[in-house]
Amino acid sequence: MGKWTLVRAVCLSLSLLSCGVQAADPEKSVDPWEGFNRKMFAFNDTLDSFLLKPLAKGYRAVTPDVVEGGVSNVFDNLFEIRNLFNELFQGKFSRASVSGGRFLVNSTLGLAGIFAVAT
Repeated sequence: MGKWTLVRAVCLSLSLLSCGVQAADPEKSVDPWEGFNRKMFAFNDTLDSFLLKPLAKGYRAVTPDVVEGGVSNVFDNLFEIRNLFNELFQGKFSRASVSGGRFLVNSTLGLAGIFAVAT
C-alpha cells in the first residue's frame, strides 16, 4: 500500500467514525449570556430603527454627492494604514510601500485624504 493510499484510508476511517457523533441536546445546552444578548439586540435594533437610520437618511438627503465622496475618501485613506501594516506583517514589502506612499500623498496633497490624488 502506498503512502497516499494509507493517508486516504486513515482520513476516510476518521470521517466515518465522526458520523456517529450526535449533536448536543438543545434542552441541555444553556447559554449563560442569552438574556444579556437578547436585551442588547433589542437595544441595538431600537437604536438603529429610531435614531441611526433616520440620521443616515437625513445625511444622505442634505449632503451633496461631492461632500459624501470626500468623506468616503478620508475613510478610505485611513484604511490605507491598516493595509500598510497588513502587508508588512505578510512580508509584502513592495505592496506596503505602495500603500504607505498612497497614504502619504493623499494625506498631504489630498488635504487629509479628501481628494484621492494617488489613485
